[in-house]
Amino acid sequence: MQPTQVSKPFRSGYHDDTDLYYVAELDHKIASKYYNKVIEPYNNKTRHNHIDFWYCICEPGSMDTSEFDCAEIAKVGLFYLIEDELNLTKETNRALVIGNLASDEGVDPITFINTYCAEVETQNYVTKLTALQHQIGYVKGRIQPVALLGLLGEVGEVAAEAEIYADNTQIGEIDDLLTFEQVIAHYKALFVEFASEIDRIKKKVRSDSRYSQALRFEVTETKFNVELADVFYYLNATASCLGMSLEDLAKLSYQKVIARRATIGPELLDKPETSA
Repeated sequence: MQPTQVSKPFRSGYHDDTDLYYVAELDHKIASKYYNKVIEPYNNKTRHNHIDFWYCICEPGSMDTSEFDCAEIAKVGLFYLIEDELNLTKETNRALVIGNLASDEGVDPITFINTYCAEVETQNYVTKLTALQHQIGYVKGRIQPVALLGLLGEVGEVAAEAEIYADNTQIGEIDDLLTFEQVIAHYKALFVEFASEIDRIKKKVRSDSRYSQALRFEVTETKFNVELADVFYYLNATASCLGMSLEDLAKLSYQKVIARRATIGPELLDKPETSA
C-alpha cells in the first residue's frame, strides 16, 4: 500500500490539536478507524513528559531520544523500516500499514507493535552496501580495476561540484589570497579534466569484462592501506562538514545502485551497477 495522492485532512489528536495530517486516497472512515486503533492508543501508551512518541518518529529532530529506553528505540527501527520500504511520509499512512500488517498476523495493532518491534533494528546501510558490492564482485582478492579507477574518477567529480573562492572580507588581510584562489582554481580544473579521462577509461573497462580480467594493479599493501585510510579520513571529514555520517553516504550509494540496477548478478561488472 503506497499512498499516491492526498485526500481529506483530519485532526492529529495531539495535546495541542493544532496540526492537521492527511490520509492517502483511501476511505476517510477507514483511515479514522486505524487512527483510533493505532495512533491514539499508542500515543497515550508511550507519551513521555507530554512529548508524543509517534510525533517524534515523524519529526526525529524534535526530541532527545535518550528519554526512551531500548525497547522504545527499537520501535523507531520498525517505523523507519516501514517508511523506507513504502515511502510513507505521514503518520496516518504508517498507521494504516501497521493496521494491515497486524490484521495479516491475526492480532490487534498494539500487540503487533509490542511483539515485533523489539526484534527490529535500524538498517545498517554500510553493511547492506558491502553485501551488495560483494554480489557485484568486489570481494577479497586482487584490486578490481573498476574499483580504483572509479575512486579516482569520482574524486574528480566531487572536485567539479565544489567551487573554491576567496572570502571578500579576508582579501585585505591576506596579501596573496586572490592569487592563491587562482592557483587552486587552475590546478583543480586540471585535476577535474584528468579525472574525467580516468572516469571515461573506467566506463570502458566496466563495459567489457575482458579488461577487468586482463588489467592488474600491483600495490605495496601496507603503504597502500595507509593511504587508503587517509582517503577515508578526508571523506569522513568532508561528510561531517555537510552534517552527514558514513551511514548517510552508504544509504545514498545503496539506493542509487538499487535504483539503477534491477538485478544483481554474480558476474563481475558485466553490466554497469550505476551510471556513475
